Amino acid sequence: MKDFSVAMALVDCIPVILFSVGAVLLQRDLYNKMSKGAFALFSAGTINISIKSSL
Repeated sequence: MKDFSVAMALVDCIPVILFSVGAVLLQRDLYNKMSKGAFALFSAGTINISIKSSL
């Protein structure tokens, strides 16, 4: 574990941040176009992926 630097960890977080921003923009666009159940599943999946990937 001593082989990884802080800079490497920050670079590893960039795709997660970009995915999260893209997913939020997509959620804002699809809120009124999807059924509420499908949107809830989409939101839960987005949150799950964002949290699991950042750990």
